Amino acid sequence: MGFNCERPPFDKPEVRKAISLAVNTDGIHKAVQRGVGSVPMGPFPTFMPYFDPTLPQHEYAPQKAKAILEKIGLKNMKMSLWTNEKKERVDMATIIQAELAEIGIKVDIRVMEWGAYLQGLKEKSNDAFIMGWLTNVPDPDPLCSAVFFSQVKGQTNWCFFGDDQIDDLISIGRQTPNGPEREAIYKKLQQRIVKDLVPCLYMSADEVRVGANKKVQGLVLYPRGYQSLAGVYFE
Repeated sequence: MGFNCERPPFDKPEVRKAISLAVNTDGIHKAVQRGVGSVPMGPFPTFMPYFDPTLPQHEYAPQKAKAILEKIGLKNMKMSLWTNEKKERVDMATIIQAELAEIGIKVDIRVMEWGAYLQGLKEKSNDAFIMGWLTNVPDPDPLCSAVFFSQVKGQTNWCFFGDDQIDDLISIGRQTPNGPEREAIYKKLQQRIVKDLVPCLYMSADEVRVGANKKVQGLVLYPRGYQSLAGVYFE
């Protein structure tokens, strides 16, 4: 779940943090995914090089969320939450709507056709949105450069998120050889994203599960979830 980080009041990290505290990501995952996959700790999947296992677990604390909103004087807040028609995302949005109502935020869910959804994101017409992301290579740079780099706002950075320090870490990280120095760069990036800036909430890390009859032969599983049946035959 991403925030439109250029639209007030979501341009303030403390507002994004308050909403994060009011969303029970673990409970939503159990209700929607029903045991498939896991709740991510941050932007990197656990198998990604330089994933930081010391990241804090997501905190669900509605009273803390209320206190933050009261401190900054936000009352009777309303927001739009966009999703495409995928059932799991609609279910997530529905639960989020109920949870944010408990801290006084009224959420308007918009379920949209994919083309209109993407066009609306480009135009920054939303407050928040639900979307998945795939990474094709086992390296953190393509993920960070696409999702958090300010130079690609409105292209793949749908949060319109920008932070000078994050930009510097991305630029330095892509030029640094693999090793302890590069590891420190990406761990610093993860900590700042998760603890300080909160451009996204991490709802679910998917996994591929495929069932096949014992008579099926030649089935090779691909991690992206799109299975080729070209070499499949039956005994």
